[in-house]
Amino acid sequence: MDQRLTFIVVSTDAGIVKELRSMMSSDDRLRIITFMDNADEACAEVLRLRPTAAVVAIDNEAEARFALIKRLSSECPDTVVICASRDSSSDLILKSIRSGAREFLRLPVDAEEFATVIDRTAELLRLALRNPKNLVERSLSSRAKVVAVIPLSRQTWRQR
Repeated sequence: MDQRLTFIVVSTDAGIVKELRSMMSSDDRLRIITFMDNADEACAEVLRLRPTAAVVAIDNEAEARFALIKRLSSECPDTVVICASRDSSSDLILKSIRSGAREFLRLPVDAEEFATVIDRTAELLRLALRNPKNLVERSLSSRAKVVAVIPLSRQTWRQR
């Protein structure tokens, strides 16, 4: 893939920022646009810059971060939202996914897990570039949007 992946990182924790910066700078496919600590400013920047992904650290302001994830998912469906947290409880992961995140990254960052998340993000971008509507439809699928209804004849139904 020739296109670099662009990222905005949202976190109020300097340790998380340092860790993510270190991991991201080691991969030539990635370009970090900016680090933000304010949710409203971060959303405005994502809308303006349209990065490939936004990494949202779930830290001491968890509810505000979930609100940011929901807002990013609805206003910027072409930006992949990746949650990062030191707490990898199933409740937190589930709440992240239900809020609209497409990936979850456990902290401290494991190099193999990080590479997997980046590969999946790159694949989503590749699919979106091939068919721009594809990424939007995927993001809406979690809200159960019906794209088409194809009626089956009785004969076809019985064969199933």
